[in-house]
Order: sequence, then C-alpha cells, then structure tokens
Amino acid sequence: NNSLDRVDYDPMGANPTADNFLQNASYIIRFKYRTGSSIYFEYNDTSTPIVNRKVFGGRNGENINPTVNNIIDFPLSGSEGVFDITVGSSASYNYCFGSRISTDSGPQEGYIDNVRLIRTDLTYKLRLTLSYADDTSQPLISGYYRFSVYVKSDPSTGSNNRFSSDRVCIGITGGGVSSGGTGFDESSFSNYVQYYDGADGQDWSEWSEISVDLALQIPNSSSRAMELSICPTDDSKGALAMDAGSILISSPSLEMFPDGFP
Repeated sequence: NNSLDRVDYDPMGANPTADNFLQNASYIIRFKYRTGSSIYFEYNDTSTPIVNRKVFGGRNGENINPTVNNIIDFPLSGSEGVFDITVGSSASYNYCFGSRISTDSGPQEGYIDNVRLIRTDLTYKLRLTLSYADDTSQPLISGYYRFSVYVKSDPSTGSNNRFSSDRVCIGITGGGVSSGGTGFDESSFSNYVQYYDGADGQDWSEWSEISVDLALQIPNSSSRAMELSICPTDDSKGALAMDAGSILISSPSLEMFPDGFP
C-alpha cells in the first residue's frame, strides 16, 4: 500500500529456476496481468534497478481506459527486448513488482498469473540428421522434399503450472556440406515455417497436419545430407518471440517429389 512495498522473486533463492539462473546466460520473463490502473515491474541486483517498466491496464498495456477486465501479456509488444536479460556476476538478482527506488513506485493493485522465465540463449529444436545413404530405405537424392508432422493441443496443460504452446516452428536444412561432412556450410539451404494455433485456419483441438517444403541438391557422399527440426515455439524472431509451452507432436514423415511439389 505504499511506495516501499515490493513483491520480490529471487531466481537463485528459495525457489530457484531449473538451471539456477546461470551467470552469463540470457533469460526473458513473461506473465499475464490485469489492473484497473498500473503495475510497476523491475529487474534489479537487489540494490539498484537494472531495467524497469510501468505498465497500465488499457488494451496492450496503454494508459487509455484501463480496466481490470483486460488480460495483458508482459512484456508489451515493442518492448520485449528490454527484458531479454543477460545475467551478470552479481551474487543475486530480483524480479519484483514495485521498485528499489521509492519515487518510481507506489501503491499497486492487480492480478498476476502464468509467470514464465525462458532461457533465450538456447535453441529448443528437436533435430534429426539424415545421412545420404544410411538412415532411409533408399539413398537421399536431389529433389523436392516435404517434412510433415501432426500437432494437437496438450490436454494436460492448464494445471500444475504446465502451459500450452500455441505455436510450432518446423524446418528442413540441407545441401552444402562443410569440409569433412560434419556440418552444413554457407551454401546450404533452409526453410522454416511457423504455425500458430487459431491462425490461418489452424485448430489444434484435434490433430492437424503441418509441413515445410524445400528443394535440395544433395551430395552423394554426405554423412549430413539433411536435418529435420521441430521447435515448440516461434524461434524465427529470436529471443523476443520465445515462450514456454507444451504441445503434442506425432506421425513425422518425409516425402520426396521428383517432379516438383504437388
């Protein structure tokens, strides 16, 4: 009820993150809030603010007609990068509602839920690497390839702090291979497609097929002819679009069309 009150969360304290909030690692925090006025949120080194924001209860966090009926995602669109934090060498850090600087804070009232802290310097892809001849019933040849999977919303989400993913990124990489055949070089090709539940006719309440296409020239001696990947978030925009969530994935398939995509 006054400017000195805070609600602190120390990610290395009594309830640490899964990886213990590693130094030199990067994280972004996300949550949903509702307020009829404003909420002040801060990241500090337990003594000095590092990043802070005052957000309001209007649509998209604006200070226009704020109402507790709006459910707003934090960070706000356009300011996500501010809270993509690289951990320094301090002994401790806090995320908090309120501020270490009393003049920047004040009485607050609202609702906070669905708090997620996401490591952003990692990639969250499931990868399958295929060699030219050893991993498929027939050798992989140059042609037009389609990688497909089925996705469905995870019915176990919504309880026990298990969140649902509303997006999936699916990809193919192949073509140019580095010296020694251990990786893809700058002449390789990639295609990644992002799918969102509820967008472009997608409805993941039932099993839905998603796919990605890529035309490839495949060397006939490569131990890494192609890589297929699935990511349970949209990593095409880097850290600012990454989130935590669970999704069911089934029935992966790889097809080759010798005469072009149907």
